[in-house]
Amino acid sequence: LLDLAGREADGIVAAWASPGEVRARLARAAAARAGTGRGPLACALYAYALPVGARAEAEAWLRPEADALGTTPTRLVRWLEGMGGLTGPPGAIREALAAHRDAGVTDAILVLPNRVPAEALDALAEAVLPAPAPVAAGPGGSPTAPRHNLAHLLVRAHVEAGRGDARAVADPDGTWTFAGLEDAAARAAGALADRGVRPGDRVAVALPDGRPWVAAVVGAAWLGAVAVPLDPADPARLAVILADCEPAAAVTADPPPHGPWAWVRPADLAVAEPRPLAAVHPDDLAYLVYSSGSTGRPKGAMHAHRDMAVSIAGYFGDVLGVGPGDACHSVAKGFASLGFGNGFFRPLGRGACAVMSPVRPTPRSVLATVARHRVSVLTGVPTFWAQLAEFLDRHPEHAGALTGLRLGVSSGDALPPAVGERIRARGLDLVEGLGCSECSHVVLSTRPGEPRPGTLGRVVPGAEVSLRDDEGHRVPVGVPGRLWIRSVSNTSGYWRRAAETRALLIGRWVRMGDVLVAEPGGVHRHLGRSDSLFKVDARWVSPPEVEAVLMERGEVREAAVVGRADDRGLVRAAAHVVLAADPPPDLAERLRRHVAHRLGPHAAPAWVTVHDALPRLPSGKIARRELLPDEELREGPG
Repeated sequence: LLDLAGREADGIVAAWASPGEVRARLARAAAARAGTGRGPLACALYAYALPVGARAEAEAWLRPEADALGTTPTRLVRWLEGMGGLTGPPGAIREALAAHRDAGVTDAILVLPNRVPAEALDALAEAVLPAPAPVAAGPGGSPTAPRHNLAHLLVRAHVEAGRGDARAVADPDGTWTFAGLEDAAARAAGALADRGVRPGDRVAVALPDGRPWVAAVVGAAWLGAVAVPLDPADPARLAVILADCEPAAAVTADPPPHGPWAWVRPADLAVAEPRPLAAVHPDDLAYLVYSSGSTGRPKGAMHAHRDMAVSIAGYFGDVLGVGPGDACHSVAKGFASLGFGNGFFRPLGRGACAVMSPVRPTPRSVLATVARHRVSVLTGVPTFWAQLAEFLDRHPEHAGALTGLRLGVSSGDALPPAVGERIRARGLDLVEGLGCSECSHVVLSTRPGEPRPGTLGRVVPGAEVSLRDDEGHRVPVGVPGRLWIRSVSNTSGYWRRAAETRALLIGRWVRMGDVLVAEPGGVHRHLGRSDSLFKVDARWVSPPEVEAVLMERGEVREAAVVGRADDRGLVRAAAHVVLAADPPPDLAERLRRHVAHRLGPHAAPAWVTVHDALPRLPSGKIARRELLPDEELREGPG
């Protein structure tokens, strides 16, 4: 049929076909068309479409259809997705259609459910129709408008929707509503402009977490500048990054390291005249998030104004169900990717309150913040959850401290199953996920009410993941592969790091250093970083797996595992542990036997070193590089 179409037809219809299937069909037809003198074939995609803002909304719309078919709305949505349906927020549908367009699709026939609300049709129009007439002309005549500014998404849209009096940001010194945050951001933009900042300039924000930090970050975007959140507690690192990003201004409490940048004090942000919200192009650079340095020198992942929307809708909306009335706090600070997302832009984007604290997080201080601000969603790295579990065991008077929380979120590293079980045993629904600064999105997550200890769950709406070998070929289920991510929120590259950008970006994909394995049902497990995995006796050793098994022992509070060469040059596992109790005399041998029994002799640690505390990166992750012998330190692939 494709041969006949290639010779005789004007076009073909591809029903429920993936971009790869479309490309293959057109290639077959084009081969038959060669030499006929006919022009190129048109190709119409025929697919279901369900534009939604949140999965719960989609299921509510589809309930009558589901009842008529004798199924549930959840199963019906899954069936639509399984048939190649285009479901999700406008950005996700736009990305899916772009992939089909790149494969050769010229037209789309989209089949909608029987009863589609007007707002869904508006969302579909946003995904497929040309943008409205531009307010101003950007580079190349591209449309720019204030509504493309991320400050509109995070702040003004809520004010326009009548939620201006809702809580937006809280810290120990007070609270701003969305209307108050709008005024603070406009004044912060004025303060930056008064110090010479112009659209496109970088603005370094090195403040403790709190309302001034939020005003500075949103104010930079409000002006059309580029926010760069940095750690105020590490002067050496701050100096390195300032020299790298060369900001026009640095917002700091104390004088910043010497340089050509203007110094803006926190008090300056509140007294300037407010500026109007700047018109921007969706692809204009909006923020840089620097990596924690887990594989060497920090790199700044560049992100556009449009990049926040997909994670706000897909992760905080569809997966976590966050919305107005929620209060969200992140133990990871705002300069780290996890804190920047779960503690700042995702809550604001969903109309929730971002609760911020400038103090160094401890279980006691975090629980005080949770109680004071009525936090409902708490995010932390696995180390925090381990510390919290031990704190609650030692202080039974705090047994009810988690009752006000609706949801706990663990991300940034692999969560040992034993730690997750201890937290869930106290009644907190704890989900696990994996995200990265390179995609400004959490792309894999377990779901509330569906604990899957030891896994990262399934793919989050708005993202596509693929596990591939070193040559870029997809690996089958059960075979470890390097993580590739495709999302509309993907970075355009690393700031002034051309070589690392070329290694990272493969077409529309970002190629990460994480190694995962997919299991039946679309669930993924994290095996570690590609530069942290090692082989013993020709078998792979996954540090997170060994660490999780070590922490099954009651004596071990924390664990980190690295590969280390012995006197013969053979690599063996080296375990670095922090103890929760006085060790027995034969601790090392007990740990070796336990790991060998659970994972095999090849994974058993040849060395066990006891520490008072493990080294950490500014993000809170364990700094495994610092546990390697000096001669074994090496620059990872990023």
